[in-house]
Amino acid sequence: MLDDQQLREALRVELNSQPAPTVKTELSDIMPRGLRRRRFRQIGSVAAAMAVVAGVGVVAMTFGGKPSLVNEPAQTTDIPLVVPKDVNWRRADLPTKAPEFTFNPLPGVAGPGQPGCSGPQSSDEVRPSWIFPEWNATTKLVTILREVAAPAQIGEPRLEESHTGVRYYFVDITDSGGAGSLMLSTGTFGIRPTAMADATAFNESNCEPPKRLVSSRGAVVQIYPIKPGGEGSAFYSLSLSVYRSDGRAYQLILQNYGTRDLGEPVGGMRPIVGPGRPTLPLTEYQLSRLGEALMD
Repeated sequence: MLDDQQLREALRVELNSQPAPTVKTELSDIMPRGLRRRRFRQIGSVAAAMAVVAGVGVVAMTFGGKPSLVNEPAQTTDIPLVVPKDVNWRRADLPTKAPEFTFNPLPGVAGPGQPGCSGPQSSDEVRPSWIFPEWNATTKLVTILREVAAPAQIGEPRLEESHTGVRYYFVDITDSGGAGSLMLSTGTFGIRPTAMADATAFNESNCEPPKRLVSSRGAVVQIYPIKPGGEGSAFYSLSLSVYRSDGRAYQLILQNYGTRDLGEPVGGMRPIVGPGRPTLPLTEYQLSRLGEALMD
């Protein structure tokens, strides 16, 4: 009888004496191996794609140099991906006035014009004391204007004077819709900003109270409804007022005409002789961004 050592030796000799098995190359054997390899490649590709997507997520969350956790709540950006048309401020807590007349319809708008109100009488009208417009505020405004109005072309500020002697800066805003403009006036006042805002809330022939924003420092910015032009006029404007806690006031007036539409001065004023453009060059939301920048 063979012991364990002898048995192992006999098996080794027997195995070495047999020919090596041939490699199977039948199609039925090759295809499953190929499918397995392709499956491994597909799994690898999916894993790589998932890694790329995850990488993009990390870049998006950390873009701008600020690390962000995966479960951190989404943060709003300064400029939304889709710029809204209107600003979502609440209207001032003031009663709506009864309409006294109706404006002409705005260009391209069907139906009757919007209601209008005469506002305070001249003797009771409250306005800031207009002063020479500040250059620092104007340059700050133009810088932000180039940002919020992009890709529109922004002209250089030009000093103008109204027929009442008020000086203001005039800036052209030109895009595919034509040329419009923005006017900036600077003034001072001696009462609380909210009191000043209330006193001037209906100065733009509006019946509805203006939309209003109040800062933590007590500054007020308010946007009035669109103001159509006079009889037979195709021009209209959108006004915004800023009343700061330091007694400084700013007025922005957005218009649907630019320098190219103005004629030579007549009696201290440059009449509108061109056709203008059918729309304002900025939305209410874009104008609100400028007002917020001047609040503090």
